[in-house]
Amino acid sequence: MSILQSISSIGQGQEADRLAKRNALIDEADAKIAIEDARSEASIELRRSSRIRAEQSARFAGSGIAPGTGTPLQLAAQEVVNAELRASSELRAGAMEASRRKQSAALHRQRGKAAKRAGFIGALTPFAGDLRALGSKASKGALSLQSNRALRSIE
Repeated sequence: MSILQSISSIGQGQEADRLAKRNALIDEADAKIAIEDARSEASIELRRSSRIRAEQSARFAGSGIAPGTGTPLQLAAQEVVNAELRASSELRAGAMEASRRKQSAALHRQRGKAAKRAGFIGALTPFAGDLRALGSKASKGALSLQSNRALRSIE
């Protein structure tokens, strides 16, 4: 592998890391949007329920039925419960989507780090064999130098 190929390997790893970081930022922004959307939907649901209860109350009052007693009161209470459940469901769905997006962002970052590391390792691996060969030659040279010294001391 040439030096240019090694530099290319490092560059590819760094580019993959940069793209992974960008994707992670996008996922994190999407997570925030999911939470905001869920809050908005929950608020809309609660306002819709309030309008429904007001319309029911007006209709009951217009027909001569007291809205604060009996069946009309039970219907209003049930509408409040249903609205709270729908709003809670929206918030939960938003939180789950945000969690998925945050996990995806973390995964992108891990992949980016791994790609960057792989680029460096890929660039250095061919040189490791050369270094080992040099080390082997150097150790053989050092042994022969020690042997020569030992022989000279004996003479």
